[in-house]
Amino acid sequence: MIKQVTKQEAAKAVIEKFKAVAYEDRDDKHISFYIEKDGTTSVWIDKHDCVSGDVIYTLQEMFNGVNIIDGQCRIKPLLLLYTVVYIESRKEVNNADKTRKQSQVP
Repeated sequence: MIKQVTKQEAAKAVIEKFKAVAYEDRDDKHISFYIEKDGTTSVWIDKHDCVSGDVIYTLQEMFNGVNIIDGQCRIKPLLLLYTVVYIESRKEVNNADKTRKQSQVP
């Protein structure tokens, strides 16, 4: 059976798992942080703490058999110092994809 969680519950689980602190509260001991803005939580995981492959594996384990209600988990591993995990609305991403496709020249 698939477990249903809210975006807030999913974001909290990711924040706790990677020991991220609010952006304003980061210091030398807490280098992974999160930002909440416009219904999206982005968790910036320092690659000194956890490399991208390990982040992806951990998230696969965490969200196996889990549905984020009206949301999704998206990973951006191609940054030099951080792996960024977004917990966001599906609607917001779909609208961004439509806008991007409309702006492309055929």
